[in-house]
Amino acid sequence: MEDTKRGRILIVHNDSREASEVRMLLENLGYMTASTWSGFEALERLRAERFDVLLTDSHVPDLYIGELIERASALQSGPQILVLRNRRPVPDLSRFEALGFCAILDKQRVAARLRIGEEEGNANH
Repeated sequence: MEDTKRGRILIVHNDSREASEVRMLLENLGYMTASTWSGFEALERLRAERFDVLLTDSHVPDLYIGELIERASALQSGPQILVLRNRRPVPDLSRFEALGFCAILDKQRVAARLRIGEEEGNANH
């Protein structure tokens, strides 16, 4: 299958329903996606495949989020890293910023913007 012009996104999320929703919205916007709940599996996928973005929940059950960021950033093909947070506090990740960590995004705002983008895309077709 040919990569899309928009890029490839690896989603790491421990809630399969939310992961499916984000995945569907991104695919409808033209991105290729893959998803997993596991930080260790995400690292294996990043070593084996090329992804432009690692979109991860702030809570990864099997790996501290800071360690996931550090290990993903150390890979030669290291993707841009975005962390989704819920309303609960997120660990201080400022020491990882130099490694390729980009931003902490609010889950509800991201979902709302993705839905708006999908609606606009559907209106243009």
